[in-house]
Amino acid sequence: MNKILVFCSDVVPLKGLATSGGGLRSWQIVQGLESKGFEVVYSMPWNRFLRRTYSDAIPEQAKSRLWTDSNQDELIERERPDVIVCVKPATKKWRKDHEIPLVIDFHGPDLIEFEQMAGVYIPSARYTVATRKLQNISHGDFFTCAGKRQRYYFLAFLVLAGVDISDLDVHYMPVALSPDLPDHQPDLDRRSIVFSGGFYPWLNPIPGLQALAEELLNNGKGHLDIYGGSHETNPEDKRGFETFRNEMSRNPCVTFHGFVSREEVLERYRTAYAAFELMPRCAERELAFTTRTVEFLWAGLPVIYNDYAELSELIREYDAGWLVPPGDRRALSEVVARIEDDAEEVARASENARRLVRENLVYDRVIEPLAEFCKNPTKRKRSGDGEFLMIPTSRKGFGYVDHLYVQYRRLPFREFVKSVVTAAGVIVKNRLDNLRSS
Repeated sequence: MNKILVFCSDVVPLKGLATSGGGLRSWQIVQGLESKGFEVVYSMPWNRFLRRTYSDAIPEQAKSRLWTDSNQDELIERERPDVIVCVKPATKKWRKDHEIPLVIDFHGPDLIEFEQMAGVYIPSARYTVATRKLQNISHGDFFTCAGKRQRYYFLAFLVLAGVDISDLDVHYMPVALSPDLPDHQPDLDRRSIVFSGGFYPWLNPIPGLQALAEELLNNGKGHLDIYGGSHETNPEDKRGFETFRNEMSRNPCVTFHGFVSREEVLERYRTAYAAFELMPRCAERELAFTTRTVEFLWAGLPVIYNDYAELSELIREYDAGWLVPPGDRRALSEVVARIEDDAEEVARASENARRLVRENLVYDRVIEPLAEFCKNPTKRKRSGDGEFLMIPTSRKGFGYVDHLYVQYRRLPFREFVKSVVTAAGVIVKNRLDNLRSS
């Protein structure tokens, strides 16, 4: 059976470690491929918040395979895989042509996330990030994504990256977890509603959490337990979270637990009552197939969820939670009252949540498209030199300087000079033709 090297986008849920949506997506791919009999080697990123936070708990073997911006060629040559999987295009950092089929998994809209994470501070970086993303996509041979809506979004990137129309496909592979679902025995005295995960700049769970905490205080029932915190992507984000935490901590119905290992958070889920993930509508949330929500459902926690996302449709179909329009305080108040007063309704929704996951979102089922490719991996045909790119630019029209930069980075020097001379000749000819016609 073929050997697969997976470059993960974040720390995976090894014993004693916290993880993220990117880490769970990476682990889903690793575990899914292993369930089909493949030999899988995974490499986590060195430069991540969770890697720095949990450095001492990472096993030595995993530490020896951490990838950086400069060591992926060495890791590929050492492991000699038959297929490489990059969880997100940005994880491809190697420069050599190893002639190994490359799978690129699109987990979420990185450019939209980046714009909100760093665009305010580095406006020009958008174009560099977009260019690099297209470059990496142009090297891919097989593409997967986490949501049906995302598929159409990412098809456009394949077109821009020069993928031939005959190879133009992004295979749907939703977020999924282990087929071994944990036991769920809720504590009906505490009736804990949990929220967990990172507070990223493109998310704004704060208004919903504040409203939920007020409802619990007014009802005199239930408790809000918050796991995770700010990922400190910028100083403003960190300050905003600390202000929110200080204000919310005054409410006796709220407890902040910070980042904890995955084993610990799953143990807390086992006795929790329900989950909460009500986010305002934005471009990233409309496209996201939210990982933390899948984990809530997998753990038997019916979820108070927004009413506009792709996953909303499954929650409605299975009656696995309660859909609330963001900002609708009356609707939220009604749902919280039902949850706190009707344990039987919550128990039914809990079992429905587990059934939803068993039937749709376990990794040994959803991995099939990727597993089929890995059985007989092939390099796709490239049109022309295989490096056609439409370069984003801050100026109107085509950015010639941006184009030259990309050509310089990818071509041998002689070929680069030839390309510049040819392009310059075309520009001069077009201008002369315009002058003659005028």
